[in-house]
Amino acid sequence: MLANLVTADLTLLERSSWIAGLLGVLVAAYSLLIGSRGIKSTLEPEETREQVAIRLIRAFASIEKLALKIHGRDTERSPQTSRAISLRQVRKIMLEMGVWGDADIISFDIAVRARNAVVHGDIEGIDSLDLRYAAEKAQQLLSKVERWSEEVVAAERSYRRAASAGDLHALFDLAGLLMKRGDIEEAEALYRQAVDAGDVAAVYSLALLLARQGRDEEAEALYRRAIEIGDVAAPYNLANLLDEQGRDEEAEALYRRAIDAGDVSALNSLANLLARQGRDEEAEALYRRAIDAGRVPALYSLAVLLARQGRDEEAEALYRRAIKAGDVAAPYNLANLLARQGRDEEAEALYRRAIKAGRVPALNSLANLLARQGRDEEAEALYRRAIDAGHVPALNNLANLLGEGADAVDGNGDSNWR
Repeated sequence: MLANLVTADLTLLERSSWIAGLLGVLVAAYSLLIGSRGIKSTLEPEETREQVAIRLIRAFASIEKLALKIHGRDTERSPQTSRAISLRQVRKIMLEMGVWGDADIISFDIAVRARNAVVHGDIEGIDSLDLRYAAEKAQQLLSKVERWSEEVVAAERSYRRAASAGDLHALFDLAGLLMKRGDIEEAEALYRQAVDAGDVAAVYSLALLLARQGRDEEAEALYRRAIEIGDVAAPYNLANLLDEQGRDEEAEALYRRAIDAGDVSALNSLANLLARQGRDEEAEALYRRAIDAGRVPALYSLAVLLARQGRDEEAEALYRRAIKAGDVAAPYNLANLLARQGRDEEAEALYRRAIKAGRVPALNSLANLLARQGRDEEAEALYRRAIDAGHVPALNNLANLLGEGADAVDGNGDSNWR
């Protein structure tokens, strides 16, 4: 109806200026309506779908280029694409370096799904408003990266001037900036210089840098030194290091120390450790404490624990909460749960969502589901995509589909703890 008002008789507007004003208000209201998601416009858009898609792809190309420039020294070429950096790596870099916040990461994941659809030739399968929304979000994310990059260049110049003049804080800040950017060798040298000059915080930061390089023995010694000095973050990070080495008893004690000091991240990590040991009741209690403290990863981890116990209804509710909170692994695990219940239509939709998010095992799992339904051609195509992506179980499953192998297997199951 409002669209009809837009094309109202122009002679009426000439005779009555107040009607023209009213019409302007209505047009503005209509513009707001069509700008909200889920409501399609009957007016011609300013850009074609192809133009919006190009804008989306260009924004991502610029983001990837800047991410590689920012963190290029610590980034490996993506094994599954010809690109020098994968979108998963971009996501990790921007989050770790503080360029994007949690809300930005959710926007990025949404935009990635639209970008992947465009790249795979499925532009017509995207709602036009969703496509435009993704392009706008990608452009906003690019703008943030550009601003951050400019600020970092200016900050580095300032830190170097101050550090050269003997400013210990500037020396520490410069080392942190270089570590984030991937200039590890210079960052280590500057942290050691700060440690020798008596900077307490540099002890912990140097331990972090060494741990990320896999230099565990040196990192452990520095974490213990930081703990003796009174660094409140060191117990949790040393616990993580020991946890990865399988030194569960020492790690548990340090996790509990971190929890007592108010570190809510340690709740989820200790729960993961206990769950691996089969101490499910203790783990569940800690997961629930972590959820109450606002730790989103605990939603997913508790869902995995409950699903393993056969408490499907509770697990499903938690997976859905995790999905709503932006957890990228939850759609795949929920799809597995629904597939086991025979809820194939819901499972298929979630597998496809996981595939768009880059989850390779979902290719194999969806192919298994389709094969059980007799949709062999679709299943074969997905198995081949999984094989191309390096998912070994899909080899046997494809052979089975073609009548040459054993029974189909997932070969992955639910992802476990975080």
